[in-house]
Amino acid sequence: MPDHREATWKGVKAAAHYGRRVLGDEHPDTCRTLYRLAGLYLKQHRYVEAEPAAVAAYQGFNSRLGPANALTVQSVEQIASIYDATGRAQQAREWRAKVAMPGAR
Repeated sequence: MPDHREATWKGVKAAAHYGRRVLGDEHPDTCRTLYRLAGLYLKQHRYVEAEPAAVAAYQGFNSRLGPANALTVQSVEQIASIYDATGRAQQAREWRAKVAMPGAR
């Protein structure tokens, strides 16, 4: 029986690559796809792969949509979750502080 999770992961990864190449790193669709890819990696405990996708999504959302946008805030929480899961509580707090004080970048 085929593994649908693996097919989903491959599809999202391909979409992220396509989005970056065609739309650019900061396009909201590219960022949403990177956010989803990071989420899939996070669920699979693939933190080393999740972190760069989550950070890239945050950077694009923050640049294009601003620090107060819900997608930017969600991406910060995703990054903080990755850091919490890997025992980097201080880094998680620093990322969460970005949401608490959006002007302090």
